Amino acid sequence: MSHVTYLIDGANWCHAAFHADVDIEAMIRGFQKRARRPPNVFAALEGPGETWRARLFPGFKAGREEKDEELVEMLASLPGIFSRCGIRTVTAPSGYEADDVLATMAANASGRVMILTADTDLIQVVSDNVFLGRRRGGEALVTRPRDVARRYGVWPSQWTDYLGLVGKPSNGLAGVPGIGAKGAASLIREFGSLEEILKRPVRMKAEYRAKLKGHEDEARLTQKLSTLKRDLAIPILIEKISRRV
Repeated sequence: MSHVTYLIDGANWCHAAFHADVDIEAMIRGFQKRARRPPNVFAALEGPGETWRARLFPGFKAGREEKDEELVEMLASLPGIFSRCGIRTVTAPSGYEADDVLATMAANASGRVMILTADTDLIQVVSDNVFLGRRRGGEALVTRPRDVARRYGVWPSQWTDYLGLVGKPSNGLAGVPGIGAKGAASLIREFGSLEEILKRPVRMKAEYRAKLKGHEDEARLTQKLSTLKRDLAIPILIEKISRRV
């Protein structure tokens, strides 16, 4: 892809390299070689401290296993590694996550944007100009709006509505117990959004109505915590994000 801004999910890449027993710097340089050293590349990194999501809901990501000491060291070394590779980094402001940085940069960049991550939270920012990219084995996989619709039965703009129903266990978000992927997609196709679903229980099948009853607040909370910020004040000018070299 020419004239594309590449945004790397630093922690996601680090986890992938660690679990595949691959050197993270070699992984980064391999990407640069395949992409012919593109000029517009940024890496988003996690910041220190508690996020607003964890303050609002202490169970957010609380059930994850403690990181291996070697992985912690790899994560701490990311700024230096990206710097050696000539890639500019943006650390999440206090209270936010790297995903919020990626969403903000994608929303404000002109032209096409490729977010390099396997994190499905970023599906919500996929559009005609914003794609997700990852590698599986030796294969390059790109996620576009039609790919989301084909796989999940909803569009990227409905992704947080979908998560509000199905939840995301890896983030400690339950959603609505008993409503799975097919049921969530069916409800969203019928009603359009989570809020419309919750406002019109009498119009839905009895089985869904029974499952939703008493779990409305959990669904709304899951959606809120899953929604990425797209308006952060980041220390890189938008003109630099979207410039074409």
